[in-house]
Amino acid sequence: MKKIVVAIGVVWGVILFSSCTQKGPEDVVEKYYTHLCKGEFDKMQVYVADAHHSTLGLLDKLQTAEERKEMAKTKVEVSNVQCEISDTKAICSCLVKVDEATPLPEFLKLKKVNKTWLVDFDILLNDDLPIMEMDEDENEEY
Repeated sequence: MKKIVVAIGVVWGVILFSSCTQKGPEDVVEKYYTHLCKGEFDKMQVYVADAHHSTLGLLDKLQTAEERKEMAKTKVEVSNVQCEISDTKAICSCLVKVDEATPLPEFLKLKKVNKTWLVDFDILLNDDLPIMEMDEDENEEY
């Protein structure tokens, strides 16, 4: 009986752990903008479709060591992330605040590849996904 309880516990642990490690589109949006604003192009590759890795590599090479140091200090806040999801595509909106600047509304397109959400710049906005509008009062919380 004890072995059965332990086995069930292990199975539930594996299920819970695996479900927690999968990133939803909201998490990808937050990580993407955080790394972008900090100039961490190498870290962005995990969240971007393979077709765009060479672009990120080029951007990374164009940065000087001094620019990297300075951008690493950037304080980034991503809030109000909302995604409209349609099977394997998503359009997400959020507010991005960099340092003490006013938060700006941003929009990002993602696609699901092998159960992983990735930023994809090639998806057209007219893919039958609704574009979400930010309420003006959402920007006033800062």
